[in-house]
Amino acid sequence: MAVYDNSYSRFIAWAKILLPLIALAILSTLFLFSHQIDPTKAIPYAKVDVRELAREQRIGTPHYAGVTQDGAAVTIAATEAHPDPADPQHLLASNLTADIKTTAGTRIDLAATDGEIDPVGQTARLENGVDVRTSSGYHI
Repeated sequence: MAVYDNSYSRFIAWAKILLPLIALAILSTLFLFSHQIDPTKAIPYAKVDVRELAREQRIGTPHYAGVTQDGAAVTIAATEAHPDPADPQHLLASNLTADIKTTAGTRIDLAATDGEIDPVGQTARLENGVDVRTSSGYHI
């Protein structure tokens, strides 16, 4: 170690050694005293089953947006989606809404209780109580 002629240089030389050692001690105590999360001790007023959340794969409020080859804007949203057990490439969704805006200015709003989304095939199938409304006044 070099000989320093002022107290500031000596302080900096010691700080370069002590500060990383202190940081290492703080981090090691953080990991040393950490504990496993117990799913049975959920927040008492939460209406969520922690075990179910850990067990299931699920997406909350998914939102898909894109444009078709002819330029129509497509937006699909749902309250919840999860992988199909039979085919993990497909998503099963609940409370689906879809909006289609064509290049001609027509708007089509769709709503359904359930549906299936295939991101690979770029398709969506709406089921159970499908409601279709268009900007030209049609309601199906």
